[in-house]
Amino acid sequence: MIAELADRWLARCESELDGRCGAERQREASVDLKCDLVFTDRLLVTLVHLRDGLPHSALTELYGIARSTISGAIGGDTPVAGVIGAQGPQVCSGGGVRVCIWDHERMSEESNLMSSLWPLVPSGATDWLLELCGDGLTGFMPPAMPDAAWVLNAMYEHEHGPADISYHEYRQARLADGSASPHIVAGIDLDAVVVDTGGGLGRAQHPGPGWRRLRWAELARRTGGPAVPDGLMPSYRCFPSAKKEGSWPLGMVPPAEGSLDRETWNRLIAILTERSPAGPDTRCLAYYSPLVLGFTDYDNLHVRAGRLGDAEILYDQSEADFSPSNLWADDRSWVLCTDYDLWATKIAGPPALINALLNDTEIEAVRLPWAH
Repeated sequence: MIAELADRWLARCESELDGRCGAERQREASVDLKCDLVFTDRLLVTLVHLRDGLPHSALTELYGIARSTISGAIGGDTPVAGVIGAQGPQVCSGGGVRVCIWDHERMSEESNLMSSLWPLVPSGATDWLLELCGDGLTGFMPPAMPDAAWVLNAMYEHEHGPADISYHEYRQARLADGSASPHIVAGIDLDAVVVDTGGGLGRAQHPGPGWRRLRWAELARRTGGPAVPDGLMPSYRCFPSAKKEGSWPLGMVPPAEGSLDRETWNRLIAILTERSPAGPDTRCLAYYSPLVLGFTDYDNLHVRAGRLGDAEILYDQSEADFSPSNLWADDRSWVLCTDYDLWATKIAGPPALINALLNDTEIEAVRLPWAH
């Protein structure tokens, strides 16, 4: 399998002359953007990323190499995930490496509706964000404009409470009794070297009957620590004491990474509509970063324009398993950013909007002074 995929990868490398533009946010100027991993290593890193939903920053610590190298391996000039699906089913993220058979007729209908309501516009629409925020590889992270808050991704708990067993222990037990097969790639048993955290990457929604929303504030009170430790961002580093050796309890669904959950997205759009002078007719632009699209084109950024009243459809963009990386009003009165590596979305805008978010009873929003 490695040899077959390597041949495909090398063939695509030869046919694609354009390298990626942009850099890892806040990287040092001397850091080399090029990915030096050989194909086998790139494949292993990508499979671990897809199977366990580990963010690039976690893989950086796990493998002891620069994050720009990790990002390049997973979503660089010629993403390995794209090669795996180049001549067959796609490899999708979340919970494990799985094969997805796409309904091309349905996707065509969605694409037509998306193109009608949210047509593509020139990537130059993001120039002001590039100047304001720097690189947008994982999303353009804005400063306060003049105020800001973080909307936290939803997590859930089963009505019977958190189980004593973790996702990783459950996985290992299934491997031991033969009810699950090990993930072995190039002779390496991934189950032996990677912790199954239980976390997901991309879109998410309420798990269904038997589950309830677990507020970050509630879990913080239960664990005796802050929801977001001082100096950190809302991410996999939060709630270390709630996890067992890095793995969440089986009775909890941790926040999704890189995307708002559906319920929070819909409520956020409703609040933005209420607080925008033109209401649902507010002209907006949406940006999907190359990482959420699995693109090989880092020069022509994916930007769409449409009405705020039609923004719910952006959540079901068939080309991405994520909510938009950025959404902003055309008059630049507010902008939101969902970073690929985080568990929350930052909204920058006027104080009235930010206070509405903080006081809303459906979503959970906080101020982070160190990330204002």
